[in-house]
Amino acid sequence: MEKLLTFLRRPSNVGVEEFARRYLSDHAALIVGSPGVRRYVANLMDLPQDILEPLGFNAGNWTIDAVDEVWCESLDDLPDISRLYGDVRMPAVERGTELTAQGFGFDCFRVTERVHREWDYAWRHGEQSPVFKIFFPVRRSPKISHEQFVDHWMQSHVPLALKHHPGMRFYATNDVTSSLTRGAPEMDGVSVLHFLSAGEFQERMFDSPEGQAIIGADIVKFINFRASGAYVAREFVHTGDGNA
Repeated sequence: MEKLLTFLRRPSNVGVEEFARRYLSDHAALIVGSPGVRRYVANLMDLPQDILEPLGFNAGNWTIDAVDEVWCESLDDLPDISRLYGDVRMPAVERGTELTAQGFGFDCFRVTERVHREWDYAWRHGEQSPVFKIFFPVRRSPKISHEQFVDHWMQSHVPLALKHHPGMRFYATNDVTSSLTRGAPEMDGVSVLHFLSAGEFQERMFDSPEGQAIIGADIVKFINFRASGAYVAREFVHTGDGNA
């Protein structure tokens, strides 16, 4: 399966509640009904983001109101992203952006996903999933290449994360291999973590102060922390195995 990650922004004249309605109804229906889509997860960033701050995670430099995760057998099934996101020739809300059919700005990336810890849980199709979900879009340290970034991520950081994040129920890394939209921000990878609840994240993100220090020391070796960020999301799974 190949995967697309798309970061969406609401126009300035669309409120948070209206964006959520359009995103979870009209936009989701467009993605689910698109030929070639095998699995789709909608992620809405309308929760308070300051819950991340006590553990040292910043809210990030990018404006992100939602994230689409789209899987297909092959990107050849999706010859033009306009089939998913509307006519990309529409005038942009702001310079350097594309627009969805609903008028949302977006940046779309092709990624290589690797799942390092799986978690099976039940949900009803299209309803909010019972997870506390965090996205970590990151840029690499300017001292290393993208290939060196990925190598350190997989060989060093992933084993440390699996060891020192005891409350983490699901863990996937997404290596950004290319950008499919004009003017997209520089991004090297996106980590996705699931916890059972916000409380579990706060209490069991790290196994100990020593473990937190180990993770922090490793991060600065390959990630530009100031140019990266963290975002809490509500997850809605629309297609895929296991839906009721």
